[in-house]
Amino acid sequence: MTQKKAGQIVIDSDAPQNLVVNASLTASGDGFSIEGKDKTVQLLGGLQTAGYISNGNTLRIKSDERFFKENDLLAFSPQSLHPVLKISSLKIRSWNEK
Repeated sequence: MTQKKAGQIVIDSDAPQNLVVNASLTASGDGFSIEGKDKTVQLLGGLQTAGYISNGNTLRIKSDERFFKENDLLAFSPQSLHPVLKISSLKIRSWNEK
């Protein structure tokens, strides 16, 4: 179902339409992509990636709440010399404040 290619993580077109992945993933190369059509991937954990290709599919990320309880959130995160996050657009679909 999931294959790695030169640091890239690909959810293959043969993967189930609704796929749940319980992991914290780090992808390099072309990053993370979901192949096929009408797929929903729910990632229970986290994703650090160089790029994201949705191909019109849906990616939902639910962070592990234990990370928010730790004093040092970045202790086990991958390190880089330069900032690597760029958000080109953001659409809020739901908002929940506790």
